[in-house]
Amino acid sequence: WDSWERQPLPSEQARRQSPGDYSERRRSRRSKARDRRRSGLYLPAWSVVAMLMIVFLIAFGIVLLIGSLGGQAAPGGDPRVLIVTAEASNTPAGAAAPPTTVPAALQPVESAAPLPGFDGPVPTFALEGPTLAPVVLSPTPLSVVQGANVIVVDVGDIGLNIRANPGLAADILLSAPENMPFVVIGGPQQVDNLTWWQVQDSFDAAVQGWAAADYLQAVAPSS
Repeated sequence: WDSWERQPLPSEQARRQSPGDYSERRRSRRSKARDRRRSGLYLPAWSVVAMLMIVFLIAFGIVLLIGSLGGQAAPGGDPRVLIVTAEASNTPAGAAAPPTTVPAALQPVESAAPLPGFDGPVPTFALEGPTLAPVVLSPTPLSVVQGANVIVVDVGDIGLNIRANPGLAADILLSAPENMPFVVIGGPQQVDNLTWWQVQDSFDAAVQGWAAADYLQAVAPSS
Protein backbone atom coordinates (compact mmCIF):
# COMPACT_ATOMS: atom_id res chain seq x y z
CA TRP A 1 0.00 0.00 0.00
CA ASP A 2 2.91 2.37 0.63
CA SER A 3 3.87 2.22 -3.04
CA TRP A 4 0.36 3.15 -4.22
CA GLU A 5 -0.14 6.84 -4.82
CA ARG A 6 -3.65 8.18 -4.62
CA GLN A 7 -4.65 10.15 -7.74
CA PRO A 8 -6.08 13.58 -6.92
CA LEU A 9 -9.68 14.37 -7.86
CA PRO A 10 -10.41 16.92 -10.63
CA SER A 11 -11.55 19.48 -8.08
CA GLU A 12 -8.35 18.98 -6.12
CA GLN A 13 -6.32 19.32 -9.30
CA ALA A 14 -8.11 22.57 -10.06
CA ARG A 15 -7.43 23.87 -6.54
CA ARG A 16 -3.76 22.84 -6.78
CA GLN A 17 -3.36 25.02 -9.88
CA SER A 18 -2.63 28.67 -9.59
CA PRO A 19 -5.41 30.75 -8.00
CA GLY A 20 -5.43 33.11 -10.96
CA ASP A 21 -6.23 30.36 -13.50
CA TYR A 22 -8.96 28.86 -11.33
CA SER A 23 -10.74 32.18 -10.80
CA GLU A 24 -10.48 33.01 -14.49
CA ARG A 25 -12.24 29.78 -15.44
CA ARG A 26 -15.00 30.44 -12.92
CA ARG A 27 -15.57 33.90 -14.34
CA SER A 28 -15.70 32.44 -17.87
CA ARG A 29 -18.37 29.91 -16.86
CA ARG A 30 -20.43 32.59 -15.15
CA SER A 31 -20.17 34.83 -18.22
CA LYS A 32 -21.38 32.00 -20.49
CA ALA A 33 -24.31 31.32 -18.13
CA ARG A 34 -25.30 35.02 -18.24
CA ASP A 35 -25.08 35.00 -22.08
CA ARG A 36 -27.41 32.01 -22.27
CA ARG A 37 -29.94 33.75 -20.03
CA ARG A 38 -29.85 36.92 -22.13
CA SER A 39 -30.36 35.08 -25.45
CA GLY A 40 -33.90 34.94 -26.94
CA LEU A 41 -33.92 31.14 -26.95
CA TYR A 42 -33.32 30.75 -23.23
CA LEU A 43 -36.40 29.76 -21.21
CA PRO A 44 -36.36 29.18 -17.47
CA ALA A 45 -37.64 25.86 -16.18
CA TRP A 46 -40.62 27.44 -14.42
CA SER A 47 -41.80 29.13 -17.64
CA VAL A 48 -41.77 25.79 -19.50
CA VAL A 49 -43.87 24.19 -16.75
CA ALA A 50 -46.31 27.12 -16.81
CA MET A 51 -46.73 26.83 -20.61
CA LEU A 52 -47.48 23.11 -20.35
CA MET A 53 -50.11 23.76 -17.68
CA ILE A 54 -51.77 26.46 -19.83
CA VAL A 55 -51.88 24.16 -22.88
CA PHE A 56 -53.39 21.37 -20.77
CA LEU A 57 -56.08 23.67 -19.37
CA ILE A 58 -57.00 24.96 -22.86
CA ALA A 59 -57.28 21.42 -24.26
CA PHE A 60 -59.40 20.33 -21.28
CA GLY A 61 -61.71 23.31 -21.77
CA ILE A 62 -62.18 22.53 -25.49
CA VAL A 63 -63.09 18.92 -24.66
CA LEU A 64 -65.67 20.07 -22.10
CA LEU A 65 -67.15 22.57 -24.60
CA ILE A 66 -67.52 19.94 -27.34
CA GLY A 67 -69.13 17.52 -24.89
CA SER A 68 -71.63 20.13 -23.72
CA LEU A 69 -72.63 21.08 -27.26
CA GLY A 70 -73.01 17.52 -28.49
CA GLY A 71 -74.94 16.26 -25.53
CA GLN A 72 -78.01 18.46 -25.84
CA ALA A 73 -81.28 16.61 -25.58
CA ALA A 74 -83.73 16.58 -28.45
CA PRO A 75 -86.48 19.20 -28.18
CA GLY A 76 -89.62 17.79 -26.69
CA GLY A 77 -93.21 18.17 -27.77
CA ASP A 78 -95.32 16.62 -30.51
CA PRO A 79 -94.80 17.70 -34.15
CA ARG A 80 -97.45 19.89 -35.74
CA VAL A 81 -98.85 19.12 -39.20
CA LEU A 82 -99.93 22.08 -41.37
CA ILE A 83 -102.24 21.48 -44.33
CA VAL A 84 -102.20 24.26 -46.95
CA THR A 85 -105.27 24.44 -49.16
CA ALA A 86 -105.95 26.73 -52.13
CA GLU A 87 -108.79 29.18 -51.97
CA ALA A 88 -111.84 28.35 -54.07
CA SER A 89 -112.49 30.57 -57.08
CA ASN A 90 -115.68 32.58 -57.50
CA THR A 91 -116.93 30.60 -60.50
CA PRO A 92 -120.76 30.70 -60.61
CA ALA A 93 -122.51 27.41 -60.06
CA GLY A 94 -123.54 25.71 -63.27
CA ALA A 95 -121.19 27.75 -65.49
CA ALA A 96 -119.55 25.67 -68.19
CA ALA A 97 -115.86 25.84 -68.86
CA PRO A 98 -114.85 27.59 -72.08
CA PRO A 99 -114.35 25.19 -74.97
CA THR A 100 -110.82 24.37 -75.97
CA THR A 101 -110.11 25.30 -79.58
CA VAL A 102 -107.74 23.00 -81.44
CA PRO A 103 -106.02 24.51 -84.50
CA ALA A 104 -107.24 23.10 -87.76
CA ALA A 105 -103.72 22.04 -88.67
CA LEU A 106 -103.64 19.72 -85.64
CA GLN A 107 -107.17 18.34 -85.86
CA PRO A 108 -107.29 14.60 -86.57
CA VAL A 109 -108.07 13.53 -90.12
CA GLU A 110 -109.77 10.22 -90.63
CA SER A 111 -107.84 7.78 -92.74
CA ALA A 112 -109.69 5.99 -95.49
CA ALA A 113 -107.93 2.64 -94.96
CA PRO A 114 -108.24 1.21 -91.41
CA LEU A 115 -105.39 -0.70 -89.87
CA PRO A 116 -105.59 -4.49 -89.74
CA GLY A 117 -107.17 -5.66 -86.50
CA PHE A 118 -108.36 -2.14 -85.65
CA ASP A 119 -112.07 -1.37 -85.78
CA GLY A 120 -112.64 2.14 -87.01
CA PRO A 121 -110.82 4.86 -88.93
CA VAL A 122 -107.28 5.75 -87.95
CA PRO A 123 -106.83 9.44 -87.00
CA THR A 124 -103.90 11.18 -88.58
CA PHE A 125 -102.52 14.68 -88.24
CA ALA A 126 -101.80 17.03 -91.10
CA LEU A 127 -99.31 19.86 -90.69
CA GLU A 128 -99.96 23.14 -92.43
CA GLY A 129 -97.80 26.21 -92.83
CA PRO A 130 -95.93 28.37 -95.29
CA THR A 131 -93.75 26.55 -97.78
CA LEU A 132 -90.22 27.70 -98.45
CA ALA A 133 -89.13 28.64 -101.92
CA PRO A 134 -86.97 25.99 -103.57
CA VAL A 135 -83.26 26.71 -103.56
CA VAL A 136 -81.88 27.10 -107.06
CA LEU A 137 -78.21 26.25 -107.33
CA SER A 138 -76.42 28.31 -109.93
CA PRO A 139 -73.09 27.16 -111.33
CA THR A 140 -69.98 29.04 -110.32
CA PRO A 141 -68.97 31.46 -113.09
CA LEU A 142 -65.76 30.53 -114.86
CA SER A 143 -62.84 32.91 -115.37
CA VAL A 144 -60.89 33.57 -118.52
CA VAL A 145 -57.41 32.16 -117.95
CA GLN A 146 -54.82 30.41 -120.09
CA GLY A 147 -56.15 27.01 -121.18
CA ALA A 148 -59.81 28.01 -120.70
CA ASN A 149 -62.49 27.42 -123.33
CA VAL A 150 -64.21 30.66 -124.39
CA ILE A 151 -66.85 31.80 -126.85
CA VAL A 152 -67.43 35.14 -128.54
CA VAL A 153 -70.31 37.16 -126.98
CA ASP A 154 -72.03 40.57 -127.34
CA VAL A 155 -70.88 41.25 -130.93
CA GLY A 156 -74.15 40.65 -132.79
CA ASP A 157 -73.86 40.64 -136.57
CA ILE A 158 -70.64 42.70 -136.59
CA GLY A 159 -68.34 39.99 -135.26
CA LEU A 160 -65.19 40.17 -133.09
CA ASN A 161 -61.94 41.25 -134.70
CA ILE A 162 -59.14 38.74 -134.13
CA ARG A 163 -55.91 40.71 -134.56
CA ALA A 164 -52.30 39.71 -135.20
CA ASN A 165 -51.06 41.49 -132.04
CA PRO A 166 -52.73 43.05 -128.99
CA GLY A 167 -53.96 46.60 -129.66
CA LEU A 168 -56.49 48.38 -131.84
CA ALA A 169 -53.80 49.31 -134.39
CA ALA A 170 -52.80 45.70 -135.12
CA ASP A 171 -53.84 43.95 -138.34
CA ILE A 172 -57.21 42.13 -138.36
CA LEU A 173 -56.81 38.45 -139.19
CA LEU A 174 -60.51 37.49 -139.17
CA SER A 175 -63.92 38.49 -137.79
CA ALA A 176 -65.28 35.86 -135.40
CA PRO A 177 -69.09 35.53 -135.28
CA GLU A 178 -71.21 35.25 -132.13
CA ASN A 179 -70.66 32.05 -130.07
CA MET A 180 -67.56 31.00 -132.01
CA PRO A 181 -65.44 28.78 -129.72
CA PHE A 182 -61.79 29.42 -128.95
CA VAL A 183 -59.09 28.17 -126.56
CA VAL A 184 -56.98 30.73 -124.67
CA ILE A 185 -53.29 30.07 -125.33
CA GLY A 186 -51.64 33.32 -124.15
CA GLY A 187 -52.02 36.61 -122.33
CA PRO A 188 -53.21 38.69 -120.76
CA GLN A 189 -51.74 41.98 -121.98
CA GLN A 190 -52.95 45.52 -121.35
CA VAL A 191 -53.00 47.66 -124.52
CA ASP A 192 -55.26 50.63 -125.38
CA ASN A 193 -57.05 50.32 -122.00
CA LEU A 194 -58.19 46.82 -122.95
CA THR A 195 -57.20 43.37 -121.77
CA TRP A 196 -56.11 41.11 -124.63
CA TRP A 197 -55.95 37.30 -124.76
CA GLN A 198 -54.30 35.17 -127.40
CA VAL A 199 -56.90 32.67 -128.66
CA GLN A 200 -56.88 29.69 -130.98
CA ASP A 201 -59.72 28.20 -132.99
CA SER A 202 -61.06 25.11 -131.19
CA PHE A 203 -61.27 23.20 -134.48
CA ASP A 204 -58.36 24.67 -136.49
CA ALA A 205 -55.10 25.25 -134.60
CA ALA A 206 -53.75 27.34 -137.48
CA VAL A 207 -56.36 30.03 -136.82
CA GLN A 208 -55.22 32.13 -133.85
CA GLY A 209 -54.80 35.77 -132.86
CA TRP A 210 -55.51 38.30 -130.12
CA ALA A 211 -59.02 39.23 -128.95
CA ALA A 212 -60.37 41.76 -126.41
CA ALA A 213 -61.41 40.14 -123.13
CA ASP A 214 -64.65 42.17 -122.95
CA TYR A 215 -66.13 39.98 -125.70
CA LEU A 216 -64.96 36.61 -124.45
CA GLN A 217 -66.88 34.37 -122.03
CA ALA A 218 -65.40 31.28 -120.34
CA VAL A 219 -67.44 28.09 -120.78
CA ALA A 220 -67.10 24.53 -119.58
CA PRO A 221 -65.21 22.26 -121.94
CA SER A 222 -67.45 20.24 -124.23
CA SER A 223 -67.51 16.50 -123.52
